[in-house]
This record gives sequence, C-alpha cells and structure tokens, in this order.
Amino acid sequence: MTIGIYALCLDGEVKYIGQSRDIKKRYRQHCSLAQNVGKTKKDEWLYEILLKDINPELLILEETEDLDKKEIEWIKKYRDEGILLNLSDGGQTMSYLRKKKLEKPWGKTHSPIQRRLSVIKRNIEYFNRMGMTKMANSASEKYNSVVDFIKSQDREKLNLLLWNKYGR
Repeated sequence: MTIGIYALCLDGEVKYIGQSRDIKKRYRQHCSLAQNVGKTKKDEWLYEILLKDINPELLILEETEDLDKKEIEWIKKYRDEGILLNLSDGGQTMSYLRKKKLEKPWGKTHSPIQRRLSVIKRNIEYFNRMGMTKMANSASEKYNSVVDFIKSQDREKLNLLLWNKYGR
C-alpha cells in the first residue's frame, strides 16, 4: 500500500493530481466508468478516455504522510506550469473554482451574462408551453445570436460591464 501524492496523465501530460492512503486502490476507482459520470472536468475527461478503452497513466509523485500540505504544493507547481483539471487547491482548502467565483463582484451567484441568458431561456420555454411557436422561434434566434455575440467578446469585460450597469 502506497501513501502519497499521485498524478493522472495522458501521453505523459499531467492532467490531475490527488492524494490517497492507498494510491493503487484510488487509481482503480478513477479507472471505473461508473465513478466518472461528468460532475467535474476531471470526471468528464476520464469518462471520455475510458470509453475509448484508454486508461490514464498513474504517476506517483511523492510518498508521504503529509498528504494535505504536499498535495497543495504539487497542485500549485503543476497549475503554475500548465493545464490541470483540479478544481481545488488541494488539501482541505476551498475549491479553486469557488475562490475564483468569490473574487468576482457578484460573488457565488450566477454571472450577469448567465442571468440574462436564463431569462431568455425561460421566455422560450414559456412560449413553447403556451403553443406560441413563432414567438418561441424568434426568441430562440435572438438567444443564439446573443450567445454568438458573447462568444466573440471578452467574457470577463462583458460581465463587468453588465454588473456595473445593472448590478443585481
């Protein structure tokens, strides 16, 4: 039984870093399709490659009893160097994604873009329920053009612009 910090890799590229008191057992869990149904980017990545009969490579980074501290160090090292699918900073810390959300003026709630898009979606659903097909189609076209516009913009700047203009 190996206790320590490990990485899941694909073609030699580190994709995910974790800690375990039994690395081989944890690796087997990662390689189970049932464990990776798409809750996180890591789950989606694993599910996708496992469907292709590809198992991630296991790399033991360090054998240690100091799991939280060392996991944080290894995640920071690889996050600074490139792409990682980890959402947390490791250990018992707040998730990386949650920290990033809290740095935004709107905090943990949906971004201003998400709020406005959800209003349009609700209108489309309402029109469809009421049998107002022309209005639903028109709203769908507008929704698609808005999404295309958003994709062509700097999302952060657009969110801040909307937040500063409309707030909550």
